[in-house]
Amino acid sequence: MKNTIIINCNPIGVQKLKLLTKQFYNEKLHGLKVTNIDKGITVLFSSVGRNHVLYARNAGFEKLIAIYKLPEIVKNAKFTNFKNPDARDAKNIIGFMNFKCPVKINGVMQYFRIVVRISTDGKFFYDHSVRVKK
Repeated sequence: MKNTIIINCNPIGVQKLKLLTKQFYNEKLHGLKVTNIDKGITVLFSSVGRNHVLYARNAGFEKLIAIYKLPEIVKNAKFTNFKNPDARDAKNIIGFMNFKCPVKINGVMQYFRIVVRISTDGKFFYDHSVRVKK
């Protein structure tokens, strides 16, 4: 599939991967800005997005390992829809842009949903989830 991100790696335990991923994110991604080709928006990698990924209930191997290719994934993701904030969201959130990007991890095609939070100060922040193609 066009623009598919390829990741080949040796599986390790999720807890060890979480520690390594947190260190990698803090050293290489925190504060990084990446422009999404499809919409031309510049997405900021913040500690909030990092925490959503690392400490989510579904933070499994695929979701964590994708952090290492996250700039490439965000850059190539295609816009799918917009979601308005609800009562649980902070007052400084305008809404959420959803994107989708195909990622092949160890030969298995998956689709990552990239959620970009839009704040009232005009900044775009990332989060992501994994949907395995069945």
